[in-house]
Amino acid sequence: MTELPTYPPMLCKDGDESMLGDHRMILQRKYDGSRVMVYKQGDSVRLIGRSFKNDFAPMYPVITEAVKRLPCKECILDAELTFFKGDLDVFVTALATDETKAQYEVQLVVFDALYTDEVGSLINSPLCDRLDYLRKFLQQFDGPIELALTIEDPKQHQETYRQIISCGGEGVVLKDCYSPYVPGKRTHWFKVKKAQTTECVVMGVTQGTGVRAGTFGALILGQYDQQGRLQPIANCSGFTQAELQEMHALIGTLPEGSYPHIKKFRGEVQKLLEPTLIVEVEFMARTNSQKLRFPRFIRFREDKKPEECQLPGEDA
Repeated sequence: MTELPTYPPMLCKDGDESMLGDHRMILQRKYDGSRVMVYKQGDSVRLIGRSFKNDFAPMYPVITEAVKRLPCKECILDAELTFFKGDLDVFVTALATDETKAQYEVQLVVFDALYTDEVGSLINSPLCDRLDYLRKFLQQFDGPIELALTIEDPKQHQETYRQIISCGGEGVVLKDCYSPYVPGKRTHWFKVKKAQTTECVVMGVTQGTGVRAGTFGALILGQYDQQGRLQPIANCSGFTQAELQEMHALIGTLPEGSYPHIKKFRGEVQKLLEPTLIVEVEFMARTNSQKLRFPRFIRFREDKKPEECQLPGEDA
């Protein structure tokens, strides 16, 4: 049996609320989980994280067994491994302990199909056709696998977005209905959130003062420019004392880095790091020079690669 091709997931650009209602766009709910590419080949199932570091299938036997029951011999699906508390998706890392996972209901939320043995490759088919096929593919299936909330009528975009945000959801993704699936690229998909968020590489930390003299002051955050160089875009704080202590311990274990193309960092540098640690931050806006205004730490992102942290307008 020939092994299935491995695809990096298609990525999103940043969008805004003005795009809601665009007649070319299909809206899907944005789920706050761990992105996985699903590979089924007979009784072999892989749930590959977006960084390609982890196969989550052995950690989620209920999901794995459900994938085995899908109505096909082979398939490749794009999905989100999502934890729910009631109707609300809650971010829990896919690498969480069994004790933590037991507090939630885990679902595999599928939002695209790249291949099945029934129809062959779908990546060059328009999104509207891929979704039509996916609905039929999943409509009779009973198990912890479901199709992402999908709204094709642009007149319903605003109300759907409002309901998702008001219920504590993260936002939506708008996707060009005629677009192909482009693995690993930011092209035709746009994430729309109430608050702007982005992922950054931790380039280092600044020297702590006062109560932080024994730890550090702020994270030095960067994103890659078109030449593939990390550019500092913010110094970020906003974490709790417990998070500060956790980060300080973690940073102490990371190898030092060097950025000779940067002449000066804002603030006194305590330690520069190799670009391995990724964080998600919330911010108000970007300056003309692409710096973040009022960034606030949200969480670590173990499911992202450093090179995915791009300045606006840069493809991954």
